[in-house]
Amino acid sequence: MPLTPERFSTVTTNHSSAKSIVANTWRHKWTIAISGLALILLAIGISWWFVSRDRSDSLAVLPFTYASNDPQLMANPDREYISDGLTESLISNLSQLANLKVIARSSVFRYKGKNLDVRTIGRELDVRTLLTGEVRQEGDELNITIELADAQGISIDLRSYRRKIADIQSVQQEIAKDVSEQLRVRLTGADQTHLAKTYTQSGEAYEAYLKGRFHWNKRTEEGFKQAANFFQDAITKDPNYALAYSGLADCYTLSSDYGFLEPKEGYALAKGAATLALKYDDSLAEAHTSMASIKAVTDWDWQGAENEYRRALELNPSLSDRASLVCGPTAVTRPVGSGT
Repeated sequence: MPLTPERFSTVTTNHSSAKSIVANTWRHKWTIAISGLALILLAIGISWWFVSRDRSDSLAVLPFTYASNDPQLMANPDREYISDGLTESLISNLSQLANLKVIARSSVFRYKGKNLDVRTIGRELDVRTLLTGEVRQEGDELNITIELADAQGISIDLRSYRRKIADIQSVQQEIAKDVSEQLRVRLTGADQTHLAKTYTQSGEAYEAYLKGRFHWNKRTEEGFKQAANFFQDAITKDPNYALAYSGLADCYTLSSDYGFLEPKEGYALAKGAATLALKYDDSLAEAHTSMASIKAVTDWDWQGAENEYRRALELNPSLSDRASLVCGPTAVTRPVGSGT
């Protein structure tokens, strides 16, 4: 069931009474669920730190900047969905390489819009290499410039890619491959599969997905509503697009957690979307993360939730921070609580 503007309007109108009912019904369940999730995430985080800390090569993909000579494009408040989406996709893809440690999205995006040199950021993040980039849009064409530099600010590689917006998924794969080669990362067979993997053959579906994630990251009622619409649009363009179903599941869970949707209904919708995501791609880490929070909160299946989180981290270590983000506003007030 799509998260339409009409449904959001109805929920908002009855927000006060619904919130009171939810608070009385779910308070006890939330307390137990949150405590259980916190323990699961803590145990998994500690164990994963011991596993990942030995990887000698480390990389920070800093938020790409966006530019255009077109005043209308620059005036669009949502113009950065391309640059942000490209950054997140690179983080996600490169994080899956066994011999490369990639800094998570939550750590690098705090530098977005800040005028700091790579030496300062490299020292703060404790990485050996940093990737910066600019996306310059000219109509339906993109000119993408990237630079690899070491922690001392010495350039390792500088190159450009000129592609149509519809080809952004393929250029992201090309950049990830080029970066791994420049870093001389030892690639396993699984690594090569990850780098070559395409989640959809539709450029339009991929672009809609990037727009969905861009709005989802705003963490607002309107943001969730727009994100859900874009994920639905991506699914319409490609009904087998597992990433879009996973994004839709995250919209439902966060809308519930933020009080924009009744939790019982929201998590039921989220479970349906996550189930479809895993049906179309069982190797999708994002879908396992979504299912983990659903199993813990609605099914009270702690072992199942832990198994899903572990599977997600095995598939994509960069999701270690996103595992808590899909649990909503508890990111500030509660222990449990999202990288491409």
